[in-house]
Amino acid sequence: MTTELSISGVLPSALYSSALERLSSFCERGEAFIASEEVLARSTAGDGPGAGGAADAAAAGAVLRVKALRTRSTGDAATWSLQINGRPEPPRMAPRAQQYGVTELAVEDGSDPREVASALGYGRSLFKLRRRGVRFQRGAVTVELFQLHEADDSPTPLDPASYAVAVSTRFTAAPSTAAASAGGARGAGAGSTGGGGGGGGGAASQEVREASIAALEDVARLLKGLVDLHRVD
Repeated sequence: MTTELSISGVLPSALYSSALERLSSFCERGEAFIASEEVLARSTAGDGPGAGGAADAAAAGAVLRVKALRTRSTGDAATWSLQINGRPEPPRMAPRAQQYGVTELAVEDGSDPREVASALGYGRSLFKLRRRGVRFQRGAVTVELFQLHEADDSPTPLDPASYAVAVSTRFTAAPSTAAASAGGARGAGAGSTGGGGGGGGGAASQEVREASIAALEDVARLLKGLVDLHRVD
């Protein structure tokens, strides 16, 4: 099961240079990016033929994100991906970071990602986002400083006075010993690349989750005094 954890906040534009300096010295790499994203919901509960793990992830409250990412390393080429996000765990269960299951779907070259989304039953557009900024990487943690734009080529952001800061990481929970034994007894089955829930099983999974949250909080401490990073719903 793949789980994503995230914290975020709002950085005043006057402090942008200071945040860049701290992140540049703290992270392993960074580059400019432009991202377009459309968030879709299922047209009707139960629509679509489903596809193994994707069908499991498409539980009530799940949304699908059709994402196109352009970075300095990809040039003008956009990298497309489909991401099904399960319903976030409630704050009482995950107070320190937003937590939800993630299923990634590959988009073959030449395929229309929106047609793939429609085939999975996701045909109702909720909103679109166009982000432009800088993304940093430190281990499994991604930090994005960005502003929202009306269009990919819009020269002026919607809010020039501030930047959004999003910090996220993912971990894969290992199955418990009992579950693994039961799975072995049943024999091999269809594989899944993600999960629709936010939790994992066993003490080992809890340790991985705590280590992942600690990595997010390292970034929060690094940027303390510039931006308050916390769970945002």
